[in-house]
Amino acid sequence: IAKTLNKGRKIVNIVTCDSEVGSGTIDAAGGRYFSNVVPLPDWKEEDKDDIKLMGSPLEGLANGVECISIPARCRDNGDVVDSSDPIQEIVDRCSAEDAVPIVHCVLGSKTGIYEPFPSTNFGKMVATRDAFVVVDACQGRFCEEWLHEYLHKGAIVLITGSKFYRGPPFSGAVLVPGSIMERLIHTDVDMPAGLKRFITSHEIPTALSDWKAALSADENVGLALRWVAALEEMEPTLEIPAAVRDESMDLWRKFVVSELGKHQGVLEAFEVESCLSIVSIRLCKGSSYLSTAECKKVFEWMTQDLSDKLAEPCAAIKCYIGQPVSITKDETVVRVALGSDSLRSLIAEREKTLQEDKSIIAKLALVTANYDKLASL
Repeated sequence: IAKTLNKGRKIVNIVTCDSEVGSGTIDAAGGRYFSNVVPLPDWKEEDKDDIKLMGSPLEGLANGVECISIPARCRDNGDVVDSSDPIQEIVDRCSAEDAVPIVHCVLGSKTGIYEPFPSTNFGKMVATRDAFVVVDACQGRFCEEWLHEYLHKGAIVLITGSKFYRGPPFSGAVLVPGSIMERLIHTDVDMPAGLKRFITSHEIPTALSDWKAALSADENVGLALRWVAALEEMEPTLEIPAAVRDESMDLWRKFVVSELGKHQGVLEAFEVESCLSIVSIRLCKGSSYLSTAECKKVFEWMTQDLSDKLAEPCAAIKCYIGQPVSITKDETVVRVALGSDSLRSLIAEREKTLQEDKSIIAKLALVTANYDKLASL
């Protein structure tokens, strides 16, 4: 979109919350392959170790694009990075070079960080068509009012039917505000050859007739099915009044934090106020914490029946928690998260649902306390 509306100008894509957004974000934002596995007819499973696509440019998309990442946290102490000054420096450079900046803000990172909409001065640049804002709302952990607010401000919003809404991976969509759509309708498109391999005319709105004409009419049945499945989760969840959802999520968070408090010296809640539906947890090891590699082992053990190794009843329960996220160069957290299905369950059967989460916390404490024993087996 930025390249179409600014032909011949350099695009500078500024990705915030790096390391707490999708692992392929930096490559994708630079117009590059983010994986060696691709959904293309000529790709073969047996070639994935020989053909190194990840990081290589998509034809016609990556040229003239610079991607700059700003970390989510300070690697020394784990504090959330204030990205406003680094963003302003990059935007000022873009102004001097006549480049077009795209600034990402994040509605909920992996640990629940909310990267705010860029400052007023940058908002003026968006209004005068010299910049773009992309809101990463892919976690789905936001209010519908925020969605309308950002679109009204002229931001492009990325959403998925997965994450909070528990739909299949890669059920993604791009919401384009009317102000940008009007410009696209009246601008000729030079569709990048590399992008043509991933998008068909069926994913493009009717108003963009030039875009549709530049793409194949192949039907992406997989994408359609993924969205059918995602909508089965999204629709019944969004039918519940927002106040009821928020109240239930707040109750859930307080309950989880309370349960963690019963396992002091083993489990430690981390930044409990950052998000209603995610609780990040440090796993204690004496006076320090388990490393990233050790947390990955705990994540794996949580999904297994460990009753042949540990005697407590909760050892047999197979539990699925959020993957470990690195906070500093030395510290990592795991996450317990509430999804749309478990939220509806919480509203319908509160005690039963909370008991299930209590069992998850109990097993997590058991596995963490017995890390050395399990690692030695």
